Amino acid sequence: MSDEIINKITHLNALREFSYDRFAILGRENCTAGALPAQATHVSIEPALGMGGAAPERDPTKPVTSGDINKMFAEADAANQSAELISISLTCALSVV
Repeated sequence: MSDEIINKITHLNALREFSYDRFAILGRENCTAGALPAQATHVSIEPALGMGGAAPERDPTKPVTSGDINKMFAEADAANQSAELISISLTCALSVV
């Protein structure tokens, strides 16, 4: 495939469809692979650890699996449903009073 076709598939059609001018703010010369990182020296590119959320309960000698994640989602969903039921119960009780 030509670069033109690849660019249309990957981004040019979306830019046209949403009327987005990617060079309007910084200009073409400031949007190169060398210029953008040079402008962002204050931004850390190190992987962020401890971004929050529940820690999976697992064997620390083994990697986290999709099963571990599915279990976490199921537990969180059950907790959310319980909280919603309590909220509905309280709302109904207050509306009766």
